[in-house]
Amino acid sequence: FQSAASGELTLPGITAHSTPVATGTSRFDLLFSIDERTTATGTPTGLEGFVEYSTDLFDHTTITTLIERLTRVLEQAVTQPDTPITRTELLSTDERHQLLVQHNATQHDVTTPEVLSEAFEAQVRATPDAPAVVFEATELSY
Repeated sequence: FQSAASGELTLPGITAHSTPVATGTSRFDLLFSIDERTTATGTPTGLEGFVEYSTDLFDHTTITTLIERLTRVLEQAVTQPDTPITRTELLSTDERHQLLVQHNATQHDVTTPEVLSEAFEAQVRATPDAPAVVFEATELSY
């Protein structure tokens, strides 16, 4: 996070301001840079940022998700400053539903026999010539 007194540098006859330059390469694996923007008189106007990342390690979708999550956390910090960080919602409603409901929808009917002997008999019927037991050079089929 960069906090500057002014977003511009004004000298006699010269006004300068910083401009991010895309170099096409990343200095770090992942860099979030957020600058506080102000007017020439120092009045805050908001935040501006960019992300620099190694494309060997991250793809655009992952970075977009990280930006959305960081934005969500910052918005909550501003709108709910008394909320402990442990209660901050990192995931969107859709992400939370996907994680807690969709990825955990593992219930399915199991049609397995009730006892081991029935399972063995079913395997014998399905693959009578398949190896059932192998020990060293000895092999027994079902």
